[in-house]
Amino acid sequence: MKHIFHLPAHVRLLLGTLALAAGLLLSWALCGTDGLGLLVLLPFAVFFIRLNTELWHGE
Repeated sequence: MKHIFHLPAHVRLLLGTLALAAGLLLSWALCGTDGLGLLVLLPFAVFFIRLNTELWHGE
């Protein structure tokens, strides 16, 4: 898992975006658009944020 953090920024952004989109589709498929879907989406959002830390630090 540590090797993924050494990939170029655009590759990490692509992987994070794909994971976030997959989580969104999964939450819609399992829970619809209610609040429980946000709980399903949360791990994917955390993965995206953790993978693309330079977006939040202004680097």
